[in-house]
Amino acid sequence: MKILKRILAVIGIIAALLCALILLCAMNPNITEKLANLVSQNEQQAEPEDSANQEVKVPEETREGIPVAEKKDDTDSSQSEQISNVSTDSMTSNTDEQTEVIRGSSGYEVPSEADVVVPEAVNGKAGYQPMTEKSEELPGAEGGEYTSDLGYGETGDGLSFDAAFYPYYHMLDAKGQHLYRQIYANASALNEAFVPIEAVPSSEIRDIICAVYNDHPELFWLNTAYVCKYDKNRICAELELDFNETADELDSASAEFNNTVNNILTQVQNLGSNYEKEKMVHDLLIDKITYLSNAKMSQSAYSALVNEETVCAGYARAYQYLLQKLGIPCYYCTGFAGEDHAWNIVALDDGYYNVDVTWDDTPGGEYDYFNKTDQDYADTHVRRELSINLPPCNGQRYRNLEQSAGTEDKTLESLEDLRLSEADVLHSMQELSDYGYNQMVQHGFGRYSFSCVLDAAVLKQESGSYAIDDSVLQDFAGRAMETIGAQEWHVEWEAELLQGERVLFTFDVETR
Repeated sequence: MKILKRILAVIGIIAALLCALILLCAMNPNITEKLANLVSQNEQQAEPEDSANQEVKVPEETREGIPVAEKKDDTDSSQSEQISNVSTDSMTSNTDEQTEVIRGSSGYEVPSEADVVVPEAVNGKAGYQPMTEKSEELPGAEGGEYTSDLGYGETGDGLSFDAAFYPYYHMLDAKGQHLYRQIYANASALNEAFVPIEAVPSSEIRDIICAVYNDHPELFWLNTAYVCKYDKNRICAELELDFNETADELDSASAEFNNTVNNILTQVQNLGSNYEKEKMVHDLLIDKITYLSNAKMSQSAYSALVNEETVCAGYARAYQYLLQKLGIPCYYCTGFAGEDHAWNIVALDDGYYNVDVTWDDTPGGEYDYFNKTDQDYADTHVRRELSINLPPCNGQRYRNLEQSAGTEDKTLESLEDLRLSEADVLHSMQELSDYGYNQMVQHGFGRYSFSCVLDAAVLKQESGSYAIDDSVLQDFAGRAMETIGAQEWHVEWEAELLQGERVLFTFDVETR
C-alpha cells in the first residue's frame, strides 16, 4: 500500500507540473516556439547520417618534411589508396571561373601546358620516353593469392640514399622505399625477374620504378619498361625489368662508360667553383654529343657519353651523372615541352636552376636554357608526374651570366651604349659596396632599381664567376638600413656581360 501511495503521489506531482506548463504556454506563446525548436534540434542530432553522403577526411601526414596526401583510385575499387605528393588550390580568375592550381610537395607550381610555345630553333628536339608497363594477371590460388617460383633476388637491405642526390627515393613511403632498394639492388646485379619484397598494388609499381630510374643514371642498361604480374587482388606478385643490349657484355660496356666519364671529369674537377664545373660539363657535352632522334639506347647516359648520339633523355642523364660524380646535386626532370621531354635541375649555393643541355645544343643558342628559373621556363617547360615534387628553381646568382652567341646583337655591348665611360667602372668589391650603400641611402624607403658596371676581373678573382657574394649585399644593405632607420630589406640582382670584360649589374631593392 505504501508503494502504491508513493506512485500516486509522483503521478500527481507530474500532472500538476504539466498543468502549470500548459498554463504558462497559453499565457506566453514564445515559450511554445522555443520548446518546439529545441525538440527539432535534438531530433536532427539524433538522426544518423546517410553513409553514402558522409565526407571522409583523411588526415595529412608528413614524411621527412614532404607532405603526403592519400586518395582512392576511382578506376578500381579493389585497389588500396594511392599516395600523391600533389596539392591543389582553387583560384578565382577575373571571369569568376575556378582554376585548379597544382603544386608539388616542395612548392613547385605547375604552369598550364596550354601556354607552352616551343621556339622554332629547338622544335622537335625531345625524344624522352615515359616509363611503360605491361601488366599480366596471374592465376590465383584460393583467396586470390599467388605463390611465385621466383625469390626476392637482392633485397637491397642496408642501402641508403642521400636526399640531396636521390630526391625521388624520398618521395616514397616506407613500403615504396623498401621496394625501391630491392629494385635498385636487382638491377645492379642484372636480375631481371623477382618477387616484390613488399605487397604493393600494381597501380603503385610504376612510380617506384620511375623513382629508381630517375635517381640512377649509372644504371645505363636499364630500359624504360617493365612487366608487372599481379594476383586476383591486383597485388604485384612478380616484377620483370627490361635491360638493353649493354647488359649482355656489361664488363666491357662499363669500362667504356667509365673511361669516358673519367676523361671528362679530369678536365673539370680542378676548377674553382661548382658553377664553373657545371658550366664546363654543359659545354663539353654540347661539343661531344649529336642530337639524333633514332639513336640507339637513347634513354641512357651511355648513348650520350659513349655512342655520342642521343635525344633529350640521354643528354639529361649524362649531365646528371657527371655532376653527381663532381658532388653537385643534379636531378633528372621530366615533363612537357611541346611533347614529352627531359631536362635537369641543378643545385648551386643559392638555390636551384633549370638546365636544358639538349636545347642549348643549338648554334647561336648555347646558353638560352642554362641556369634558368621556373618563371623563365614557364612558357616552354612544364614538369609532370613525380618531377613536380622536385624543388622549385628560383636561384638568381648564377642566372643569365653567360651569353649565347646568337644574342650579342640583343644586348648592350659597350660602355658607350650605356652612355658611360671608363671612369664610371668600379674596380673592387668595396667600391661596389659603397656605391650600393650610397644608392640605398639616396633612395630611402620604397621599391626602386639602380645599376653599376664592375670590372669582370674583380669578380673572377673573388668568386670565379660573374656573381656577387651575399656578403657584399649584406654589407651595403645593412649599413644603409642602419642609416635610414629601415626595418626590412630585399635585394635581387641580374648581371649582363659587356664588351671589354665589364659586367653590368642591375639591383632591384625594396626597403621598409
